[in-house]
Amino acid sequence: WSHDPVAPDLPGHGPSVGGEDPARQSMEGYIEAVVGWIEAESGPVVLVGHSLGGVVASAATERVTPGQVVGLVYVSGVLARSGQSMMAALLPRYEEPMGVPVFGGTALSLTRRNLTHCFYHDCLDAVDQAVTQSVAQAVEPMEAPIELSAGRYGRVPRAYLFCDHDRVVTPDAQRRMVRRSPCQAFAHLPSGHMPMFSQPEAMGRALGELLHRLSCGPA
Repeated sequence: WSHDPVAPDLPGHGPSVGGEDPARQSMEGYIEAVVGWIEAESGPVVLVGHSLGGVVASAATERVTPGQVVGLVYVSGVLARSGQSMMAALLPRYEEPMGVPVFGGTALSLTRRNLTHCFYHDCLDAVDQAVTQSVAQAVEPMEAPIELSAGRYGRVPRAYLFCDHDRVVTPDAQRRMVRRSPCQAFAHLPSGHMPMFSQPEAMGRALGELLHRLSCGPA
């Protein structure tokens, strides 16, 4: 197998977005967007879900035709069970609030302290960019439960990349979720929540190893 990585932005996210009403963001909208990207591909895909993206990846896999998603990899991703939301999967979750309520409490905005202390503590050179590009995250996608089945999502092999110094999806939370929803392959990075910034080369190697172990990568 060979892979052409694609990293589309979820609705309401990305560097070109700013000031949009988060009420337009929803878990259903996220899922529909990912399903559309999968269906536009000419062959099977592997979904890599980071943080909240883990929930979206799981739910999108449930929606598409069996065989379109041949592997799931969670990078410190939220591994929710059927009927759970991101927040339910993480309980008990954070030692401090992850953001400041905005838009009448329908969204959270990350402060520089949040970004520095929790998200980018091991890659501080990325904080200025994060502050510039950060957008408010709607609460609804974090609280919306997803539905999964053994016959669709449950048939897709899963791997988990633990981020051992994560202060957002903590190591305890990662281990707890994997115990409840076992995966077929594992790897660890000595990183915080954003290994794509703090350890991009090591993350790439770990993903390649996990894909190989799931039989989704080159021999």
